[in-house]
Amino acid sequence: AYHEPDEHRHLLSHMIIGVSQRVRCSVNHYEFEADGVCIDSDVLHTACVTKGELLICLFDKTSLFADALSRRYLKGQNYAVLGEETVQIIRDTWLETHSLAAVDEAIIGMLGMTSLYDKIKAIRRSASL
Repeated sequence: AYHEPDEHRHLLSHMIIGVSQRVRCSVNHYEFEADGVCIDSDVLHTACVTKGELLICLFDKTSLFADALSRRYLKGQNYAVLGEETVQIIRDTWLETHSLAAVDEAIIGMLGMTSLYDKIKAIRRSASL
């Protein structure tokens, strides 16, 4: 279980998915439950589950991935509850693979960033040669 941290803010955007149960969230003191949620950077928040796994994906505020998350899901809001299909794709990916890399690729695909991600991986591979 992921124990509930104190409310905090920082310069990372989040995509949070409860694997086996809903996530208890607080955003700017507004409390709710959701299967999955996106939270913008620099927003007061906390999130937890009482048991089971919680997937937390963090996006640097200055990255193209955070920009895509904002355009695709947040749309100018502080947070957005994720749709059932989005949550299920991420859950299924995790449960089938237990690979964070596979979860990253699924999310990047949903953000429409696959070609950029492939270029980054190719650059990293060539740099390590």
